[in-house]
Parts: sequence; C-alpha cells; structure tokens
Amino acid sequence: MFVRSCWKPNAEEEIFDLIDHYPWALVVNNGDTGPYATNMPVLLDRTRGEHGTLVGHIARANDHAEVLQNSNHPTLVIFHGPYSYVTGSWYPNRDMPSTVYYTAVHCYGKVQTQSNHQLEHWLEVLTNRMEEAIGDATNIHLMYPGLVYCFFHVLKANRAGSEGIGANDIAMDAGGSVVASIQRYHDVLLGLTGRRLIRDEFSRYETVSLALVDPLAGPTGHVVENFPSAESVLRAERFFPALLQTYDLRYPYTAPSVSRLVRRCWSPNSPAFRAIGDSEQWLQLCGYQPRVEE
Repeated sequence: MFVRSCWKPNAEEEIFDLIDHYPWALVVNNGDTGPYATNMPVLLDRTRGEHGTLVGHIARANDHAEVLQNSNHPTLVIFHGPYSYVTGSWYPNRDMPSTVYYTAVHCYGKVQTQSNHQLEHWLEVLTNRMEEAIGDATNIHLMYPGLVYCFFHVLKANRAGSEGIGANDIAMDAGGSVVASIQRYHDVLLGLTGRRLIRDEFSRYETVSLALVDPLAGPTGHVVENFPSAESVLRAERFFPALLQTYDLRYPYTAPSVSRLVRRCWSPNSPAFRAIGDSEQWLQLCGYQPRVEE
C-alpha cells in the first residue's frame, strides 16, 4: 500500500487500535484460477507473535477456505477505518484537486489452521466481540449481560470574569445565567436522547444527562439546580432510573427451554443493596425499585 510519509502511523499501537475498532476485513489470496476475496470479521490477538496474530473464521463450504489452507503465498487482510471525501473547492486558491482522506491497514502473513479447541475458543471470543455493543443481544452462552449505552456529561460552571478563565471556557455569565453556547450544547444532547441521531445503530444512547457544577460553592462545588430546566429530559435525576430500568430488562435474557437461565435478582442480604435500604428506599432515593429475591 502506498503511504506518504506524512500519513504514516506514529506507533504500532495506532495500527492495532484501528484493527480493534474496525474488525470487518477483506481477506485476499491468489488461487490457481485467480484472486479470492472474502469479507469477514477478523480479530487481533496482541499476545501472539512479534506483531500480533489475526484470527478469524471462514465456512468450509467457501472455496476460499481451501485456497487458504493450501496456499504457500502470503495472505493479505485489509481493514478499513473512517474515510471522507475532500472537495477541491475548500482550498482558498482552488489550485488543488479533490481527494479522499481515509484510514486503512494492510496485513500480510501466512495462514495457519486452528485446532478444534482453538476454533471453539475463538468462535466464543469472536461472537462475544461482535455482540458486546448490541444492547439487546445475547452471546454464545446466553448469559452475557447486554450493554446499556448512556452518556452523563458534567461541566464546570465557570463564570465570566473569573481569573484565568478564557472566553471559550465560560459556562455562566456574571449573573449566574447559562451562556448561549452551553444552551446550544444542551439542545444538541437532546437529539442524542432516546436512541436518536447516533450513526452506529448498535451504540445509541438510551439516556443522556447534562449537569453543571459550580466551582465557587465550597471545596467540592455543587450541581447548578436551575439548569437544565425542570422539564428537560437531560436532568440528572432522570438518568439513573432510565439506566437501571433498561439494564434490568436486559440482564440476562430468559429462555423457557433453559431452566437455569433466570433473571438476576438482588439478595436482600447484599451489602450493596442494604447500603441504600429496602425497595421503598431505593425508589425514593434512586427512582428505581430493584428486583429482590423472595
């Protein structure tokens, strides 16, 4: 792959990170009748080999599988990261052609088939890796807790006129009112609430909260009570009930055909549970009534 010196990664870790974040790869080999190419998820095991080892799975029915098994030539695995078209009209003098900025990793190496034990292990790892970002999915063991994606952002409520505070770091004016830029940020976050306006279908936020902490109110500060407004869905007190209720629905799945697969419940003797109190105290303090073993 042709790479200009200015675009080369600074460290091998950057290459590894791209592979980890974008595991959907294109595997390419030369065959007797021409090239073979298969799209498939490929994971990186950083603990094996000088530069790590790539691990994947391909169906035996795929002709490419036989080519992989018998090939004496290196295999090429291509990972694609983010890319963007750059129009020439952005340049002040309009003297540069349009182009595409992209990120990609090309890996070369010899293929080694896995034993049945290795295959079972890596199928488990592969399945869990692909499923871990899907909040309402379950993995190969049917017991992996679904993830609930939420976003709680706390900002320092710097006031205008405070020493050492730049214009871009001001959150409140001298009178204690929120400045326009913070209100605009609040409105942007509204669009992220309730699984909206997130590009990745599998990582949409279930709930979002925004809070301002006034640094002038004592050594630890305190949360600004009048922002967001009382009717805003971004109020902090609405965050944890939404998070806990959604998580409770997803952890774990029930299956009538699997008798041992049951909902998790709090033990009434759990120190974590008792630290807050009984179910009614949970409801009062957290806005959420947990499931408790009978």
